[in-house]
Amino acid sequence: MPGYKTMEAQLKPGNDLDAVKHAGEFFRAHGAQSRPVLLHGIDLTSNSPHVNIEHVRAFPYERVMQPGMELMLEPCAITSDGMLGLFFGHTYIITDEGARRVTNGPDELMVAE
Repeated sequence: MPGYKTMEAQLKPGNDLDAVKHAGEFFRAHGAQSRPVLLHGIDLTSNSPHVNIEHVRAFPYERVMQPGMELMLEPCAITSDGMLGLFFGHTYIITDEGARRVTNGPDELMVAE
């Protein structure tokens, strides 16, 4: 969760999406990887902007987070050998004060046997 929380802390109005990309470097700095996608917009399906490990793909008006933006944060960490991973993400709405998480799933680790 530390890597996820590091990225989550960047979700606030006025912050550039590059801050989320930079925070996503946490996983590789700590010996893990993540799926290339770190964050994407939400419409009826996945939408722009897209923040990946390598780059940010967004329209100019989307590069800075603004109130009303709906974003899905899903870094999905995996072990460095790629053998074990975790799909984890939540949807947020950027507000005047920060970000409000709108999905209610637990943060605890769920194990399927």
